[in-house]
Amino acid sequence: MGVGKAVGALSEETLERATRLFWEKGYEATTVADLADRTGLHRAAIYGEFGSKRRLFTALLQRYRERVAGAFMAPLAPADASLAEVERFFRGLGELAGRPEGRRGCLLVLSAAETAPREASVARVVEAYLDDLRGRLARALENARRRDELSPRVDCAATADYLAGAVLGLMTLARSPAPRSVVRNYLGGIRTFLAGLERASSPEANSPA
Repeated sequence: MGVGKAVGALSEETLERATRLFWEKGYEATTVADLADRTGLHRAAIYGEFGSKRRLFTALLQRYRERVAGAFMAPLAPADASLAEVERFFRGLGELAGRPEGRRGCLLVLSAAETAPREASVARVVEAYLDDLRGRLARALENARRRDELSPRVDCAATADYLAGAVLGLMTLARSPAPRSVVRNYLGGIRTFLAGLERASSPEANSPA
């Protein structure tokens, strides 16, 4: 059975338990015995259906990307998304980071630092997510520039790269033991940056000194 079919054959509860375990402990610290204890699957079933812990994790990470990360990127999904949608996207991340469950951060961001450097299959999932994120942000910024919401001098691709990095930073802080005030202040810095982009097109900003 292929990995995709094997994942599809498991119940939603089993998939959620396995995903949450990886999310809580990280890939390296999670053992097959841990997975068996948390999900009720036998070790032999895990190896028999998936072949390895890595293949199971990669399949669950792809599922997480499609379901969870995809839902949070929803504000950026419309083809006509603009600066307002970028701001709404970051507001949503800030709201998540402020909730108790937000302390887990993002499984993709966790995997980007912990697992992707050593596991090519995980790296491919993370890279696809980051490419998608940067692409959606760049498109929204380009839309904003065409609508004169941004200065024509704004480099949309470079700014999208910066904002994608800000997502990684925000979610890393959310998972860290840093006080929630640090997370709020970091988010405030992102909002200030976005507000600066808006002001770049104002008459005051473009008028000669």
